[in-house]
Amino acid sequence: MTVKEALTGLSGYPIPGAALENIASKRGLDLGVSVNTETRTSSAFRLSEADVLMWLSMAPSISEEGVNISLSEVEKRRFKDMANIIYQELGDSAYQPNIRQVFSYEGDDV
Repeated sequence: MTVKEALTGLSGYPIPGAALENIASKRGLDLGVSVNTETRTSSAFRLSEADVLMWLSMAPSISEEGVNISLSEVEKRRFKDMANIIYQELGDSAYQPNIRQVFSYEGDDV
């Protein structure tokens, strides 16, 4: 299995080749290399996985010739959370912490 196949296999959603090439290039990873234990544990591969997961968290719905492909909001949130776990573990600047804001009326106890 190649790096490209491993990254594509993270989801059944069709990821464009150009998106994979961009991600791999950004992380200094060769998509044609065979995946082994050393490759899978490398920072470049793990960050590429996180980038693919983040891409999936923003993936558009696709409709072509009566076939619809989409990811639910729950799936997208899960992909984003998984990507952030990797980014945080590896100290990458792409990490996006979950910021929860609470709004209330003035005078309410929150």
